This record gives sequence, structure tokens and C-alpha cells, in this order.
Amino acid sequence: MKIIAWGLPVAAIFLLLVAYVFRAWVMKAVEPDERMRTLILLAKEKLIVFRKKEYKALAVGLLLTAVAVGFLAGWSVAALFCVGGVVAFFVGELSCRFAPQASIRAASLAKEGGLSRTMRLSFRSGAVSSLCSIGFCFLVLSLVFAVFSLKAYSLLAGFAFGVGLSASLEILGEAFFTEGLEKDVRKEREVAVIAGWSEEHFLSYAASVAAAVVLSASDVQIIPSAGNAFLLDHMSGALFPLAVLAAAALGSVLAVIFVRGKGGEHATATIPVGILLNALLVIVAAFPLSWIFFQGFNCAFALSIGLFFALAISRLAAEKSETKGKSVKFIAENCTGGWISGMLNGLSRASMSTFWSLFCLLAAIFIAKAFAGTYGITLAAVGGVSVTVILFAAETFGLLTGNAAYVSRKEELSPAIRDVTGTMEFTARRTMMSGRGFSVGVSALTTTALFFAYMASAKISVVDLSTSRVIIGSLLGIFFPVLVSGLLLGRFSEKWTGRKIHREAADLSPNESIKDAWILILITGAVPLLTGLFLGTVALAGLIIGMTGSTLILVTVNETAGNLFSTVKKYIEADHYGGAGSPAHETCLALDEFTAPLKKHIGPCLSVLIRFAALEALVLAPFLADIGGLL
Repeated sequence: MKIIAWGLPVAAIFLLLVAYVFRAWVMKAVEPDERMRTLILLAKEKLIVFRKKEYKALAVGLLLTAVAVGFLAGWSVAALFCVGGVVAFFVGELSCRFAPQASIRAASLAKEGGLSRTMRLSFRSGAVSSLCSIGFCFLVLSLVFAVFSLKAYSLLAGFAFGVGLSASLEILGEAFFTEGLEKDVRKEREVAVIAGWSEEHFLSYAASVAAAVVLSASDVQIIPSAGNAFLLDHMSGALFPLAVLAAAALGSVLAVIFVRGKGGEHATATIPVGILLNALLVIVAAFPLSWIFFQGFNCAFALSIGLFFALAISRLAAEKSETKGKSVKFIAENCTGGWISGMLNGLSRASMSTFWSLFCLLAAIFIAKAFAGTYGITLAAVGGVSVTVILFAAETFGLLTGNAAYVSRKEELSPAIRDVTGTMEFTARRTMMSGRGFSVGVSALTTTALFFAYMASAKISVVDLSTSRVIIGSLLGIFFPVLVSGLLLGRFSEKWTGRKIHREAADLSPNESIKDAWILILITGAVPLLTGLFLGTVALAGLIIGMTGSTLILVTVNETAGNLFSTVKKYIEADHYGGAGSPAHETCLALDEFTAPLKKHIGPCLSVLIRFAALEALVLAPFLADIGGLL
């Protein structure tokens, strides 16, 4: 077993080497002209100003929080907390600095390479960010387990908690900062969100592994309702998800290499095939590994359920990009009746879409638990993140191609170049929406896994919903994401109404944006701490349950509404219902502008803050269990 543990970091190093090779290939694929080089330098300068201030804020926040974590959970946990925050921010920095280089090169290659070569360069550029994110995360996770073994359980939770703090600051700060800029300036800096995306996926990956490892800390006999009983010992229970993720990461490299560009409307046709190839390789690896570690296939089935859930939820999100969909046509028709009709019907369709997302989550939880108990739910979360590399690459590909198309239009490049980048932008919207849907679904499944890990760490066997403490905690959990959403909308509204920021003054708002981000992070950190401190660990368990369900619904509605109106706008612009410039188009433009923050910022901010709160509960569970509730 120890040999396997020390072999896992090798897989992580391989991922990082592949990322370096892909990056070198992208940089050598085309040499930008002087005009493009100037754009790269301008983009870098604008990103560096904000991130320098963010780095200083993160350093102070990490140190202060680490002191508190050290006193409450132990100094070794605090040390790994700092490692998580630093490594996550470093990964975001790598992605953020490479993204402008990649998008400019995509626009440059479109000049001479055609659609197929440009698409391949853009996708491999996206793969660089995903491979770096998962490679560094898996490297730290595997090294911590290989070095500390039985002592790694609390350390991995501390590491994930540090990642959660860094990701929260990154995503919130970027959201506040970009919403305070004029539309054109905001578009120029849109590529910077790749840093937040990198850290968000980093967080899902680290949190799912931490939850699985914490639940495997004690030797127990699992008697599932489906399949055969098996012994969950601490070493096998921790090594199995890590071994599967190692195999999944290696399979993702093959899947990325497999993706090739095609012509016309089928430019991204090989991306879904690459995703399915990666998923198939995960399943092929999971079943023999399950037999090796547990002498049965129950754990492989539980993990596969999470994988199917991730694919299903990403597919549901991708459907919102289909201009031929019934919902899109229905909303477009209602936009002819004015913005009130368009808004009400759009929000109606977005709200109804939460049913299938929630149904898939409930089905995944029920089936995974049937195969391997609560440990199976954490394995389902691991199965969900097992295809992160390929899906994050697809998501980043959509962002980079959109930025390349914007550069082509803004710089008035030749019609041939704009045709290539425009086609790629149109076809890549589907992959980006698929990736965002995957992020939302995996976030909900990961938070559920963290709940059961918290239960184990706090030594809670049953959460009795008839007790007042659990009811209060659950209601607080349901209300809290709504409160956070309201605070976010209020801050965005202030920035929107006060948007008189010009290009010359665009760098004066980072301090205010970071301050706003810290306020929300402190509120989020205070809620689980105070709930557990005064009402006890069972109330905190109810809080996590309420937050998980409420956040899934809010995030799904927000992101679906934004995606639907964005697709409706494209549909009307394709000479439907009067085409561009028609009353229906003007209505949809306004609605798309209104829902853009919901999709780009409210959803991701809520998603990462709730996981941050759940990880805090997991880290502080032993301390809070000893206190027992002051009221």
C-alpha cells in the first residue's frame, strides 16, 4: 500500500509535464505580429494591477486565519491551510498569465491556420490551465497522504479549507472588480475569470478527496443495501479514490490529445467524444481498483454514479445553448411582447429547469449510498471530479475562443479571420455552458460529501429533524445563500449605477473590490462558527443541509437564466423575430445585460462560499464537538 501511495505523485508530475509540453506547443504554434504583442502586454498590465493587490490581501487573510485555525484545530492543520491558499492562488496566477497569450495566438493562427488548427490550439490552451490546476492539486494531496498516512485526514481538510479561502477571494474580488467597469473594459478583462475558474475546480477536487479520506479514517464494516458487504479500512478507503483519480488524470491526457478540430458547424464535434473517452477510461480503471482494494465492485459502482451525474448535469446545461431548443424559441417569441413578458417567461423556464438538476443530484446520492453507504456518497463526488481536466479544458476553450473573437472584431482584423474566430465562438458556447453546468453540479455533490465527512468528524450518528436545534440550523442554512445573493446583487447594483469609471481610472477600484470580498468572506466564516459554537454540532449539520439545497436551486436558476437569454439573443440575431435591431432584439439585449451578472458572478460566488463554509465546519468539527454548544 505504501508503494502505491508514493507512486501517486508520479502521476501528478506527469500531468504537469504534459501541461508544460502543451504550453510550449501553443507558444511555438504561431508567432504574433507586433500589433498582437502590444495587445498581450496591455492585457497583462491590466491583470497584474488587480492581482498584486489581491495577493497582498490574501497573504494577510491567510496568516490571520491560520492563527485562528492553529488555536482551534492544531498548528499542523494551520500549516496545510496556508499551503492550500498559496498553491491555489499560484495556479490561478499561472492560468491568468497564460490566457491572454493563448487567446491572442488563437486570433493570430486564424489568419493562416484555418478553423481546424485554430480550434486545436485553443482547446490545448484550455487544457494547459486544467492540467496545471489538477496537477498541482493532486500533487499536494498525494504527497500529504504519502508522508503523513494516518495523520493526513485532518491535514487534507485544512488544505482544502485554505483552497476555499483563496478561491472565495479570487472569485468574489474578480466579480466586484469587473462589474464596476465599463462594458468594453469589462470585456477586455473577461479572460481574467479563468483564474477564478481554476481555483474553483481546484477546490472541488481537493474537497471531494478530503471528504472521502476523512470518512475512511476508521475501520468499519459497510453493509450496503445493494451488493456485498465489505471492510472499509483507513488505508484502502483513502488510497482507492486517489488511485482512481490518478488513472483518470492519465486518461484525460489521452482524451485531450484525441480532440481534433473539424470544419463548419462541427468544429467542436470531437470534444464530447473526448469527454466520453475520458469517462470510459475512468470506469475501466475503477472496477479493477475496487476489486484490488475491497474485493468487490460496490465502490466502483458508487464512483461511477457520480461520474454519470457529472456528465448528465453538464449535458443539461449544454442544452441551454441550443438555438433550436423549445425554451429558446418560446422566450424569443415572448420578447416581441416587451421586456416584462420576456423576463417573466425566461425566469419561469429557468426556475423549472431546477427540477432535473435536483433530481439528478438526489438520484446520485440515493444510488451511491445504496452501494457503499455514506462513503459511497464521497466516492460519487470523487467520480464527479474525475473528468475535471477534460471538462475544464472545454470550459476554458469556450472562454478563450470568445476572447479571440472579441479581439478580431475590436482590432478590425480581416473578414477571413473574423469568420474563423466567429465560428469557433458560436460553436464553443456549448462547451463553455457544459463546463459551467458541470461546476455547479459537482459543487452540490461535493458539499453533500463534505456534510457526511463533517458528521463523521463531529461524531454525529443521526441528525434528528424533530429537534429545535436542527430545525433552526436548517432554516438558517436555507436563508443564508439567499442573504448572500441579496448582498451580492446590492453591491453589483451600486457599482452599476455608479459606473462612471473610464479606462484611465479603471485601476482605482481594486481596493474597494477586495474589501467587499472580505466582508462577504467574513460573514460566511462567522455563520458556521457561531452556529456550532452556540447551538452545537447538530445545528451546524442542519445548516450545511439547508445551504446545500438552497444554493443548488439559486445557482441553477441564476446560471440558467443567464445562459437562456444569451442564447435567445444569438437566436434572434440569426434573422428570427425581426433579427438584429428589432424590438425583440432590443428587449433581449437588455435582459441579457441584466442576467449576465447572475450567470457570471452570483452563481460562482454562491457556489464557492458555501463550500468554504462546509470546509470550515469540517476543520472545526472536533473543537465544536468538545464545546458542545453554549446555549
